Amino acid sequence: MNNLDKYVSKINSSKIFRNQQHEWLEIEDFLSTDRIDNILEEINNIQSKDNNSWIKYETPLENKMTNNTWNDFGPHLYQVFALLVNPDLVSSISKKFGVELIPDVGLHGGGIHISRSGGRLDPHLDYAIHPKMDSLRYINAILFLTSQGDDFNGGSLGFWNRASENIDPPFGEPDYKISPEAGKLILFNVSGYNWHGLCEDVSGGSRISLASYYVTSKENAKYKTTRSAAVFSATSEREINSDVKDAQNKRLIKAGLK
Repeated sequence: MNNLDKYVSKINSSKIFRNQQHEWLEIEDFLSTDRIDNILEEINNIQSKDNNSWIKYETPLENKMTNNTWNDFGPHLYQVFALLVNPDLVSSISKKFGVELIPDVGLHGGGIHISRSGGRLDPHLDYAIHPKMDSLRYINAILFLTSQGDDFNGGSLGFWNRASENIDPPFGEPDYKISPEAGKLILFNVSGYNWHGLCEDVSGGSRISLASYYVTSKENAKYKTTRSAAVFSATSEREINSDVKDAQNKRLIKAGLK
């Protein structure tokens, strides 16, 4: 078995989970510790350079930084992103979710994701229509590089069930929670009312992951929407002040929902 076959086999043998609004895969140890260490070293090298490739999200709704510039990636990072868009791997993911997928090789919104202490990502729906590809965003892939409890606290990935785009009322406890563990790959459907985000703010370190996305024909939409930007709600523990409400409303307007 070659390296590609090994990763395809991990997708094929994984169990798909479903609840009211979500379907997802959780694959433990998708990457080895050695590969993760090499990737983290490359990310540290990128951060040490004075460049403008990092995109910083610093709003009342989210606090993180991302980098999707292929030219910044060292060989180990480059190879992993190349793996995530490999046709054989994408075909395996397509069969799992029962829809023909196309990888977003441009990593729009993807790439390296870092949430440092104070990092947050409130419950949200991703944009539905890809702004560059005119296709339906369908699957998110998140590959964790650091572990909750060992490298940082908080930062669990949560799924909430709500069969609408309504941002009110705020969300309570998630219907499903995933603890980040280095090497774990999560693939989840975002084509419907798939509210997701961080259950808690990050503290005591850095939550680092890689993100890649897959699109499909707009005809495969579970519901009809032209939402062109993410919309955010909040958790019931978040202080919903005027800054938060203003940021939420701006997102609704940008998404064409208000």
